[in-house]
Amino acid sequence: MTDRVWLVRHASTEWSGERWCGLTDLSLSAAGVAEARSLASRFVADLPAEVALVSSPARRARETAEPIARALGLRADIDRAIAVDIDDGLQEVDFGRAEGCTWADIERRLPYLAAELAAGASEVDWPGGETAGTVRERVGAVWQRLTGIDRPVVAVCHGGVIRAVLAGLGLGLSPGQRWSVAPASTLELRRTGGVWAVAPGDEPAQVRSR
Repeated sequence: MTDRVWLVRHASTEWSGERWCGLTDLSLSAAGVAEARSLASRFVADLPAEVALVSSPARRARETAEPIARALGLRADIDRAIAVDIDDGLQEVDFGRAEGCTWADIERRLPYLAAELAAGASEVDWPGGETAGTVRERVGAVWQRLTGIDRPVVAVCHGGVIRAVLAGLGLGLSPGQRWSVAPASTLELRRTGGVWAVAPGDEPAQVRSR
């Protein structure tokens, strides 16, 4: 059972920062490929000697995990990438009718959803997609699997999953605020005395007021 987990958001796609992307299986953009390589080179050096690498099945997550796996293999002097385990529970939230939408699209087509998001709602029932309860249950189950692994874990996943993990651990925010998790960012969580917390000084996930 591990006491350290790094949550890694996948690098950029053509939709990052522009459109809601849940189950649409996009590859990394050219900028995202560069981000993933840069992330691997600086991130792996600070990891413990032995870690488990787990990824969402989404292409953008796997393409972010691959350079990390190669860097871990080189560090271990085994001349090959380490294995990347795939866990379907790390898949991004199903945004339903908001999938592929810009903010302007959501304001026009789904004004009630836009109002919830603008108010900083921490949990959302996505029209035609996953409910807050479904996301909570799915992410809670995958978190139990990750923390049951017998060594530190690096999990490459998505912004919605990372925010759900933080909410599930009680690392909530004030009303009107939400975690903003940038592409190719990392967040280390440590368990001390049975309580999970963001590692001291680790601030890649920022608090944003809306």
